[in-house]
Amino acid sequence: MPDMPPSEDQAPENAATPENSVEAVDATSSEHPEGVEAGQAQLAQQGRKLEVIGYVAVIIISLATLGVKWSMRPPEPIAKGDNLPVLQEYLATDKDQTIVLAISPNCPHCTKSMPFFRQIVEKRNAEGISKSVIVALHEQTPVEEEQKILDKNNVKVDKIVQLDMDKMNVQGVPTMLLVDKQGKVLEVWNGRLPEDEQKKVLAAL
Repeated sequence: MPDMPPSEDQAPENAATPENSVEAVDATSSEHPEGVEAGQAQLAQQGRKLEVIGYVAVIIISLATLGVKWSMRPPEPIAKGDNLPVLQEYLATDKDQTIVLAISPNCPHCTKSMPFFRQIVEKRNAEGISKSVIVALHEQTPVEEEQKILDKNNVKVDKIVQLDMDKMNVQGVPTMLLVDKQGKVLEVWNGRLPEDEQKKVLAAL
């Protein structure tokens, strides 16, 4: 009589059951504890590496941010006692001092200051004061534009020069400077001066 296949209710003696599988895993784990511990140690080491990398990234970003903030800081404005070698070639050698008018044709306060600038030149001429008067424009400003405004207001300066205002630390116009032959700043006046301040400047020439 031929052998009959086992029925569904009759499993082979060596067939794996869920319980047997769990026992087999537990047995494997208990038989090789070193492997499990080594895996856990490796994971912990990788976690520490990632933590260190994170700290380093935060430090780098912080330093970069500080560097950007520092680079964005504006330079110190021009002040009494500063030296301006950029002006040296434009200073009159036959005059003791030079009045520098840092202005712009697009500056309304500069235009409104023209009567004051005219008074400076007229007093210099009338009293023979040993001072040169020059206009300093931004290096990209056309001289012709400012010359028209000066002519319209009858302000006859000795010279109009184009300069890098950043090298002069001039942060706004109008700015008026009094410098000696070596380019050392003796006085600084910023902005459009009120009438009483204008009188003080004229009296001090």
